Amino acid sequence: MIREKQLRLFLKSIDIEMKNLNILNYSLTHSSYANDDINVNYEKYEFLGDAILEFIITEELFKRFYDKAEGELSKLRSIIVCEITLYNLAKKWNLGDYIRFGKGEILTGGKEKISILADCVEAVIAAIYLECGIETAKKFILSNFKPVIDDIARNKINFDFKTKLQEDMHAKGITSIEYKLLHKTGPEHKAIFHTMLVIDGKEWAKGIGNSKKESEQEAAKNTLLLMNIL
Repeated sequence: MIREKQLRLFLKSIDIEMKNLNILNYSLTHSSYANDDINVNYEKYEFLGDAILEFIITEELFKRFYDKAEGELSKLRSIIVCEITLYNLAKKWNLGDYIRFGKGEILTGGKEKISILADCVEAVIAAIYLECGIETAKKFILSNFKPVIDDIARNKINFDFKTKLQEDMHAKGITSIEYKLLHKTGPEHKAIFHTMLVIDGKEWAKGIGNSKKESEQEAAKNTLLLMNIL
């Protein structure tokens, strides 16, 4: 009964109604949590939610920015559905308070981890789709991602994230900005670069790309999102 009350409280906070709470319960259960009646976690639902989110956002961008080329639309979508955007949404919902964790994961700060919170947002989207249907899921997605989409429509999104980050940091008197290449993966002709952005000695966000420059732009973008500057 306590868990049901908790889930009902969460649904009320995001303005969604569900009769059956089982799937929502699974979508907010971490793999570290285990007992006799819970043996499914959010990862499977995150997989479905990711696909639904990408489809709905792709359709919306296709309609609203019909004049833009495929490459531009892909860049716009990558901003909207990126991990930090999802994380910020999770923080807005206080999502970490509703996720079931094992004791070990709680001790290591699981409820604040960016990747877990971002994945659970997608898992919640899957739960809404499965319990309420595609139209409710679509309405929910467009409502919650509207601020980012509207910023794009008003040309408030700057794709030169490194320059924007540098300008914002310099305005605050911060000049120590370093992009550290962590490692490369994959074959040499198709290498994937992994970069960490460090500001004043503090690690902020990672970026992944098909070139060192692209991974640095991604790291800058994720940092700006994390700082709530974008």
